[in-house]
Amino acid sequence: MQARIVLLVILMTIGLGARAAGQSGDHWMVQLEVDPSQTTSNTLQRPNNSTTTRFDAVDFTGENTTLGRFSLADRVDWGRADAELRLDIVPFQQSGTRVPTSTIRYNGMTFETGVPLSALYQFNTYRLTYDVPVFASVAPDIWTFRLGGTLAIRDAQTRLQQPGLRTNYVNYGPVPLLYAYSAWRITNRWRVEVDLDGFPAPGGGGLIDTSTRVVWVASHHASVFVGLRYQAGGATQDTFFNCLHQRSALAGVRFDF
Repeated sequence: MQARIVLLVILMTIGLGARAAGQSGDHWMVQLEVDPSQTTSNTLQRPNNSTTTRFDAVDFTGENTTLGRFSLADRVDWGRADAELRLDIVPFQQSGTRVPTSTIRYNGMTFETGVPLSALYQFNTYRLTYDVPVFASVAPDIWTFRLGGTLAIRDAQTRLQQPGLRTNYVNYGPVPLLYAYSAWRITNRWRVEVDLDGFPAPGGGGLIDTSTRVVWVASHHASVFVGLRYQAGGATQDTFFNCLHQRSALAGVRFDF
């Protein structure tokens, strides 16, 4: 399944890149972002009932990590002028080893106190977004608004391990999200952008990924930006419970062709 996801991402990247290469003018964008992040909580339980332990994976993986993301976008004009198609590759993985202070029962295994426990938490997403401009007649030289939808492919796993014991819960699948974007042009060189990928899941959980950034336009083809990002997500099901909160600084570069 993981190989199929990687192949899908490669095909989408090649398709967007080939379309962009065959067009002239500023139609496509490449963006690289680095996010020094703090995971404030990451609560897990499997299955979600009284026979297992609800615990915070941060106690084993630690709070701080540096993440990154890659974006490739192309103006496609499908269905509406200035429509955009974008691919985002958003990896997230934390791991670490600590000695548990209480017994943890998870996914059919019992992990005892006093023995080092290694934990891995992964939640990678590969997102394909289609969005269009809205309110285009409202101060178009100052404000930009866009709305759309995102299909995110989830590539997640949680692994716990002690000497002689190991369990790995793997979870793949699609996640439909709503997308919103707004930009405020302050001057020819400066603007503020806000975006959101998110959708609440039935019974709790879902995904929220939102950021605010200040962009400096260095040239017609290059920009740099800094800002803040907040992510929250998880699942509330009989088979699995997860609730994650994370905040990040962000910095990156953007190239328009």
